[in-house]
Amino acid sequence: MKTLLLVATASVIAITAAQAQMPRAYPAEPPVPTRPYPGNQVPEEQDYWQCGLIQVNPRERNDPDPGFKIDLTISDRDFHVAHISISGVTHVRGEQYRNIRVWDNGNANWSGVSIRYPRLTMVGTFGKNPVTRRMQYVERLYRDGALTMTLVSTCHSLD
Repeated sequence: MKTLLLVATASVIAITAAQAQMPRAYPAEPPVPTRPYPGNQVPEEQDYWQCGLIQVNPRERNDPDPGFKIDLTISDRDFHVAHISISGVTHVRGEQYRNIRVWDNGNANWSGVSIRYPRLTMVGTFGKNPVTRRMQYVERLYRDGALTMTLVSTCHSLD
């Protein structure tokens, strides 16, 4: 009887925990402005994408908390990138890099200089892979102008 009660209690706890929502470590969407836009301007349209990490070259070894997904928010003038690790820690590129530039050359691109390590520059590119025809996000990390790491992930739309 005591064992049955413990099993029933454990089942209720497990079901309750499974139904509880995990708190987000980052905002689900950028905040919506509360004041009217000047003139005839309207809010720019944003696209939301989620990417699965598929290739890092050179491969990261002994990373105790590797990334498993990347969230992208892209508009004509903004490019928001958040890497989420297995533990749930979020790394927002806009908080790690300064002098951020955003441009479009058929793909959406951003670049920035590392705040912590000024010799590092990152360039992110989002667009369609010409071979697989899938949407992908690629990050290239440069140290003193030399390519040191490339990350490639396949993406799907959240819209």
